[in-house]
Amino acid sequence: MNARFRTFSKPSTTRFLIISISVIMHIVPSHIAILTTIENGNCRQYGLYFPFYTAYTVICLGSLQLAVMVVFGYMAYRNARRLHTIVRPTENRHINNRPNTNLYCRDQSLLVMLLAEAAVYVLTMGFYSCLFFFIENATSKQPVIRNFTIIGNDFMKDGQLYRIIAGSIHYWRSLPQDWQNRLSLIKKLGCNTITTYIWWALHEPEDGMFVFDKPEHDFLLFIQLAHSLDLLVIVGIGPYITGDVDFGGFPYWITKQKQISIRRPNQVYYQLIDRYFDQLIPRLVPLQYHLGGNIINFQIEDDSDLPLISFDDSHLYYGYLRDGLIRRGIQTLINTLAWPDSLSLKKAIIPNTWTALEYTIHHSTPDALATLRKHLPDNNPFMVMEYYPAWMDYEGKPHQTMDSEQFSNGVDKILSYNGSINFYMVFGGTNFQFTNGGDWTLVYHSITTSYDYDTMITECGDAHQTKFKAVRDVIGKYLPLEPMPTPLPSSKGLYGTIQFDSQAELIQNLRPFDVLYNSNTPIQFEYLNQSYGYILYSTQLKNFIDIIEPLLLPWMQDRAVVSLDGIVQGCIGWSEKDPITILN
Repeated sequence: MNARFRTFSKPSTTRFLIISISVIMHIVPSHIAILTTIENGNCRQYGLYFPFYTAYTVICLGSLQLAVMVVFGYMAYRNARRLHTIVRPTENRHINNRPNTNLYCRDQSLLVMLLAEAAVYVLTMGFYSCLFFFIENATSKQPVIRNFTIIGNDFMKDGQLYRIIAGSIHYWRSLPQDWQNRLSLIKKLGCNTITTYIWWALHEPEDGMFVFDKPEHDFLLFIQLAHSLDLLVIVGIGPYITGDVDFGGFPYWITKQKQISIRRPNQVYYQLIDRYFDQLIPRLVPLQYHLGGNIINFQIEDDSDLPLISFDDSHLYYGYLRDGLIRRGIQTLINTLAWPDSLSLKKAIIPNTWTALEYTIHHSTPDALATLRKHLPDNNPFMVMEYYPAWMDYEGKPHQTMDSEQFSNGVDKILSYNGSINFYMVFGGTNFQFTNGGDWTLVYHSITTSYDYDTMITECGDAHQTKFKAVRDVIGKYLPLEPMPTPLPSSKGLYGTIQFDSQAELIQNLRPFDVLYNSNTPIQFEYLNQSYGYILYSTQLKNFIDIIEPLLLPWMQDRAVVSLDGIVQGCIGWSEKDPITILN
């Protein structure tokens, strides 16, 4: 044993050990530093180098030095003690004890050196511990760097890859007392984000009159509730939002503006947008993710496939909206929306934005992705911003539904291509009052009060008993979700039987609530300062003879109930095309 200790005490062995330790303690961390990158202000090690570097820090800078000192100290102590009993310094020059004396002195020096090294080690570790404590304490008081960006074709949240699983829910289609419940169910479904539109007509119902304090339209509270549930938010800022609402979200009064042309470059239109944005955007700026909020993206406009607008006009208009957001303090992501075809994409793509897709279950996801990459190969994540679980309901038509398995398979296909997704809708809700819009392709269809959309969360706030689970199971394949049963339906109540024992004639009870206008020709709603509802047009028929005549109203853009002397003759409107035969 002593011989082995002496072997370790040899200068050559000592040099080898010191060089080896130096290599481990200096070359290894340099190698790790080379393989360290800084992205978005965050220092990050690639792959397994981070845990390896952590292990190195603990072992090499902490325990290895101490272990080496203990080993060398023990060797020196054993040798010095052994030789102390053997070596007797003498002045007798005939006794040659010089080799043992040299060994004794060397080990004594080694022991002193190790004791000094131990003292330096203790002082150094104490100094660095104090320094680390003060640095950690100082940095913990500074705000955490937050950012949500795009790198390559990926979303990055705080420097880490992020997949958006979102669902659309509109604050005006449910009551404020229900917002918490609906958002909680969206979170349970597996979504990490919600999307919502800001509806211009709700917040500037009359020209120059801004309304942001109605509780049922308090989008700031709605966004903050989502934040409390750790849900990110994508805001559709418009000004045109579609949303299946009246006039696509525009307030009615803009049609009265002279020389206005909407959804394209037009100075009158731009002035109205600027005035609206000046009121709206400052309210949303503090809620951006990098400022501590939860808004990660703003979408300008909606569908980009309007055939009557040229490519140049679309690009100028979209660019004006983008610059208007940036100029007012929006620093987060901004996107446009397009169908997966060349015409729509060419109109939607502008610099300093990214483009999301929208399509139905019947469209091929591989084809959609291929079309997107043809026009945007880099710096544009693949996200389907509007993926429909069914469709809206029309007056007089059956309730629209979609098979749960069919829809969840479509979701699975998108996610399997490393895509992000937004369900339009995840909760549809209700078109209260006259807020429902219409849909006109070849034939006009009026949208019902119910906006259920056969979504994962039904209009009454229950989890869809098959679609909720089917979609959640698919999301669980790509994001970690805790197992949970489908939430049970809420209890329902009965209102009982209601009997009406009296009635009142509408026309006979208009005064004193009506406003009278005298005109030779019917006046449009907008020029009567009315957005929706009912208007009574009446006239006196002179020289009316007792014959049957067809009544034609080719200019009718809504629905009219025609009566003569209080007797209803019929209806003319979008869905009633046959002329009315007026009977005397």
